[in-house]
Amino acid sequence: MRYIPSTAGHHAEGLAGPRRRPRVCVTWGYTISTAGGDSIRPFREAIDAIDALGMDCVVVTSAAEAERLGSVPASARTFASVHCT
Repeated sequence: MRYIPSTAGHHAEGLAGPRRRPRVCVTWGYTISTAGGDSIRPFREAIDAIDALGMDCVVVTSAAEAERLGSVPASARTFASVHCT
């Protein structure tokens, strides 16, 4: 994968440019919260596994979903996307 500049949308600060470690993006949209229960668990496990592999993780989801994750490893950065209705 490679960075492709775009003129649309918000560019999160600190993600462009060279990096020392591989980076993985984890996202799941807005519908998982309707499943309730422990539906966030697979995403949390993925974030923790990415950290264990020594990679950086960018998590993009809604603010409510990010809150359900709790604290994330230092190698992960969480961004709340803009939800348009």
